[in-house]
Amino acid sequence: MSDDILSALGLIPSDVSSLPTKVRRKLTAYLLRWGHFDAARRCLRQLLVTHYHQVSVYDELAKAHLGLDDAERALEIMERRHAMRTSSTSQALVARIHLARGDVEAAQRIGEELLSSNPESVMVWGLCGDVALANGDWSGAEAAYRQMKSLNPASPAAAWRLARLHQQQNNTSEALRRAQEAVARYEDRDAPVDYLRLLETLLRESGRTEKGEAVAQGLRQREQRELEELRPVLSEVEGLVLGLKPAEKPPTRPPAKKKETKEKTMKPPPPVPPVLSKVEGSHTEIAISTEEHQRLERALHQHFDHATFRPGQAEIIASVLRGENTLAVMPTGFGKSLCYQLASQLLPQTTLVISPLIALMKDQLDSLPPAVERQATTIHSALEWSELRRRLDGVADKRYRLVYAAPERLRQRSFLHTLKGAGVSLLVIDEAHCVSLWGHDFRPDYLFIGKALAELGHPPVLAMTATATPRVRDDITAQLGQMRLVLADVHRPNLRLEVVHLSNDEEKMQALLQFCREQKGSGIVYVNSRQKSEQLAKLLRRYRISAIHYHAGIDNRAATQERFMAGRARIVVATIAFGMGIDKADIRFIVHYHLPKALENYYQEAGRAGRDGQLSRCILFYAPSDKANLTRWTRQDSLQIELLRAVYGAIKRRLAGREIGLVASDDLERDVVAEETKVRVAVSFLERAGFLKRHFDLPRTAVLTVRQETADDTSFKHFVSAARLRLQQPLSVDLTSVCARADLDPREVESRLLQWCDRGWLEYRGAGRDMFLELLPPPPDASQRVADLLEDYCAGQDKRIGEMVAYATTSGCRHNHLGAYFGGRPVADCRSCDNCTAPTFTPKERPVKKAPPSIHPAKTILLCVSHLSHLPFPMGKPGLSKALKGSIASSVGADRCPEYGALAYLSLNAIGQQIELLIAEGYLSRDEGHEFRIIALTEKGKKARHDPSLLPGVLPASTAKGDKGKAEKRDVSDEAEVDEELWQRLRAWRREQAQAQEVPAFVIFHDATLRRIAALRPADLDELASIKGTGPSKLEKYGQEVLALVEEWEAARDHPTT
Repeated sequence: MSDDILSALGLIPSDVSSLPTKVRRKLTAYLLRWGHFDAARRCLRQLLVTHYHQVSVYDELAKAHLGLDDAERALEIMERRHAMRTSSTSQALVARIHLARGDVEAAQRIGEELLSSNPESVMVWGLCGDVALANGDWSGAEAAYRQMKSLNPASPAAAWRLARLHQQQNNTSEALRRAQEAVARYEDRDAPVDYLRLLETLLRESGRTEKGEAVAQGLRQREQRELEELRPVLSEVEGLVLGLKPAEKPPTRPPAKKKETKEKTMKPPPPVPPVLSKVEGSHTEIAISTEEHQRLERALHQHFDHATFRPGQAEIIASVLRGENTLAVMPTGFGKSLCYQLASQLLPQTTLVISPLIALMKDQLDSLPPAVERQATTIHSALEWSELRRRLDGVADKRYRLVYAAPERLRQRSFLHTLKGAGVSLLVIDEAHCVSLWGHDFRPDYLFIGKALAELGHPPVLAMTATATPRVRDDITAQLGQMRLVLADVHRPNLRLEVVHLSNDEEKMQALLQFCREQKGSGIVYVNSRQKSEQLAKLLRRYRISAIHYHAGIDNRAATQERFMAGRARIVVATIAFGMGIDKADIRFIVHYHLPKALENYYQEAGRAGRDGQLSRCILFYAPSDKANLTRWTRQDSLQIELLRAVYGAIKRRLAGREIGLVASDDLERDVVAEETKVRVAVSFLERAGFLKRHFDLPRTAVLTVRQETADDTSFKHFVSAARLRLQQPLSVDLTSVCARADLDPREVESRLLQWCDRGWLEYRGAGRDMFLELLPPPPDASQRVADLLEDYCAGQDKRIGEMVAYATTSGCRHNHLGAYFGGRPVADCRSCDNCTAPTFTPKERPVKKAPPSIHPAKTILLCVSHLSHLPFPMGKPGLSKALKGSIASSVGADRCPEYGALAYLSLNAIGQQIELLIAEGYLSRDEGHEFRIIALTEKGKKARHDPSLLPGVLPASTAKGDKGKAEKRDVSDEAEVDEELWQRLRAWRREQAQAQEVPAFVIFHDATLRRIAALRPADLDELASIKGTGPSKLEKYGQEVLALVEEWEAARDHPTT
């Protein structure tokens, strides 16, 4: 059923994490409301991978498991939720989970505790009544429900609960009367599904079958209607992913007249490839004779049909052919791969290349000349077993000179055994910065390379990376041993580096559109989310600019990439999923719409431009809020102490009292609800802290066949006996169990099996490999070790963010800034950055609009709503605000809405505030049941259009932009709707903060600020930052917690506990 409903919506679970918060809430509310619990579970589990810090996701996931009758799992989820934060709503949910488990006493304890602190809470009295009902205490339940009614006479929840009570008492007529009363309270609104299902049941039980069927039919129609209403909401976000037709190719138009710009008077650098600085080793330069250079050039021409090397390539190849360990740091597009590809043709045995991505391996293989490709292969997890076996047999038979494999393969003794038998002349570590914990892309399996080297007999190593700071280079050599260093210059004079300072996202969109119109040639626009990639590509297409989007969630990644590579799409708006292995020489520009997470990422991504040596532009958009946003995203994605504890606890539970054994990564991911990479990093951290040791992976099962019984080896005989093996009879066994019976060390059993195979005594095939973990006695300073590791890890992240911001804000030479960071040489005469020469791109200044003397914001809004009501698609407050603001992102323009841009002098937040005021005053209505929450005119609003004297006054001048263009701060008028429950929650949270910090409560936030938050209910840091009374320090300190409280309240409102 989960697949059916998700298919009906055009979704897969992984799409959910890219949905906007409000759309995601509508989706999960729909799934939970209509009993699609398995679909909700799958989506929410996927969402926890990226939103593990949001407690509302845990609440919803627990409800999904509760709906699946998996109360134990629901309780585990809530325990993890409460490790972050508790609330009365979440405690009530735990009590209901205990009721589902049959543990009435536990539920009763929670109810009593909540009642002591919340004696006036309708929700708590409802819970206490439900506990009494479950305990068979009918009088206690009725007393609690009547107390609910006395606290809130208009609440239908008390009537519904009394209906359930009378149903249990077999008083059907009274139960029906109460159920009808509860449903009637909703008048013209949709009653909760549970209320209507109870009503249907009671109608049938009382003999009113036709009326019961009418209610059931109404529910079926409503579910279908809500499904049809949900589709357009999702399609607006998902675009092509939901199967919509691609935008037609825009009509061609005459080329615009070339503008006179400052760039015309510049003297661009000559079109030459990057130049290598001094090629140096540890202490001396790598010397290469003329004869050796010529011999290598002949080999280059023979195998790759190239005439000459790029700077540094010949030196690297000469070094590895001599058997020297070498570290090569070379920019993207500098020809790193050719160094080991050519070396593999000149070395006597196999060259093993460790590469982190399957797609990158395939790209490397596809780019090889046919004669070289025939002698190369890839070994990875996506292969079928038979194909994997065929390729490994080819490795053993020495048919391949070049073998690509993922780092995870190095943990498999059988793979290393095969390679060792064939002979390895060179081990290549591609993306070697992954070895370093301090690198921007740490991967724990790279740490195992040292052990793998020993298993392979210590062949020479070539470590290659495009991005390695001096500290990372030191870490690489510490892991892999002393190495000769070939350091290419990071300065690429054909790349024009510029930073454009903008105020907000609206200005970024305007600048992007202007830049893409002015700049010729193909380019990549990097963004930080899937949603943004789709939004900006759609925006560019709307203005007749050829653009497509690319991210890891699209189905047609290869086809999309090919469109860009073939020039059928000029611009690709992409996440960082795009670019690895992209070899398009004529990319003329790279735009970073958001701050990359590190200078390493920026340099690598910007380096994809201008590989043909021609002048290319690398533009970074920077806004004041970018640092805070990047810090928030990094914090959400960083490793937390809670995850380490959860992983350690899960490992101990999986080992079930044993000190050593197999633990499946998939099981840990399910246990702690985290994605694979985070679990692997957590295991690596625990190993570094001394809590455990990870050995070579072992197969879950092993198929063994004895070929010779007379082997003169006592341990072999003991093993055969313990495994109950018979001559020529294959048997599947659990190796760890056999080791226990044979008194063999399980850490060395696979090594023994492979030796016995070599001697012809045994055939062995492993199936399905898991981590083989050994728990160690926790060191005395274990807690401090973990704290230090996490502190260093977070400090490294903060430092990278700081370096990225320093680059964006420097007034010095940007090429020198990059050179200093990566340890390159200084640039004496830069002509390729905006700080050393005049900027070549300046966003057009939009005039600061002031309020016309005659304009009346409220009347303008009413007129706009009237005009937009004739459009075929609905519009809520966001769309209405964008149209009135004249935003470039508005789905309507002046041709369809006369009021387009009429309130451009106000901020989007100020316009939204005025809309809320008109709703509160009854001039506008909002359909809360509609996914878009459509805004419409009321009768009062229709009259006021023609008589402005009936309208509220214009907004105060403080809501408009000042002359200096400072960001507006939202305020709340007395008429604005302040949610009292949310305000009280915020005050309770503030009290806890104040007590913990031993400061007065107002130091955290003033009451007025909390009231503004409770009224405006911000969904992200940008919205929170616009509220009066918040500032950068408070945002950094409390922003995430406040947003989490608001989101939790919103979720509780969307899914009330009835």
